[in-house]
Amino acid sequence: MDQRKRPLWEKLLLHYREAIESGELTVNDRLPSELEMAAAHGVSRITATRALKELEAAGLVHRIKGSGSYVSRTTPVPAPESRLRIISLVVPFADGLSEQFVHGIESAARESGYFVTVHNSSDDAASEHQILEDLLKRGSDGVVLYPIGLRQNMDIYSRLIVRRLPLVLIDRRIPGLDLPVVSVDNRKGFEELAGHLLDSGHRRLVIAGKSIDGSSSESDRYAGFCRAHLERNLPLAPHHAYTIAADAGEEADYRAACRRMLDEFSRMPPESRPTAITAMNDETARIILTAALEAGLHVPGDLSITGFDDLPFAAHLPVPLTTVAQPAGDIGEAAAQILLGEIARPDMVPGSRSIPANLVVRESSGVPPTG
Repeated sequence: MDQRKRPLWEKLLLHYREAIESGELTVNDRLPSELEMAAAHGVSRITATRALKELEAAGLVHRIKGSGSYVSRTTPVPAPESRLRIISLVVPFADGLSEQFVHGIESAARESGYFVTVHNSSDDAASEHQILEDLLKRGSDGVVLYPIGLRQNMDIYSRLIVRRLPLVLIDRRIPGLDLPVVSVDNRKGFEELAGHLLDSGHRRLVIAGKSIDGSSSESDRYAGFCRAHLERNLPLAPHHAYTIAADAGEEADYRAACRRMLDEFSRMPPESRPTAITAMNDETARIILTAALEAGLHVPGDLSITGFDDLPFAAHLPVPLTTVAQPAGDIGEAAAQILLGEIARPDMVPGSRSIPANLVVRESSGVPPTG
């Protein structure tokens, strides 16, 4: 194999294996610690841990608890054929955001010699449950999970924990389960988004979505929406939260529900009518924008509309969308690093991580209408 294409852990393994086999390191010599090795070679601690584990598996080194790793012999023992090392990503959708999660996870997994399997639950509790059941039965070294909701599948989540299968969540916390979560800073991101509209002169903002507080990410975004007002000593509008209710999952149903919402706003007195809608996500913003244009509204002349995620289509809508960019690749990479750390060190207590969000201002937001 081309040396440049080898994963970093394998390059590190070969470096120390050659040092041992050449006599540069001999029996009972102490190897650098994981941290020392990572610093000396400019790699992550996970990579150094993997290299040391492979040296140990080859019988070249042994570990003494509290002391370090020492050379055991100068030639490796024959090793059985190794199995594939796999981590699994389970997401509730297949879109540009999930692709970015995959890229981030794969970059961290590749460095440590793991393959990644990807599973789409289609935002369905039964489907998610079956996927996790299958992963338990067929085997996976760990799971990165974007859960569909709060408590629908607590039984299978808890089984993963009891079976000690490493599990890291992305985007959403699960109440009652102390699991590491990696997510964008939803509260701060939405606070900056709403603050942008307030600073542009808007005073009657609506936050809208298929759900307003059904998940921790939604609750955090709503908290950011509120905080943006209070930080500016501005009260919220009396009817500032709107749940878009639709009977089915078809886009036409949601577009009709958005039309009903806009019709309701049009019947309000001008002094009470919302001048901006902050949608919970880009998909919802896209549907609201489509409904608004079909209703003959000018965006942003009559109504400003914003989203959250910065999905690939956001910049290419009939009116390019002001939104908040989720660095999904960074989220995926951080989740994989935490998961691989759990796999390498089962006794460690992993922590959660919050990734900064970035406000992206485009044409869909402007100053409020006069009069």
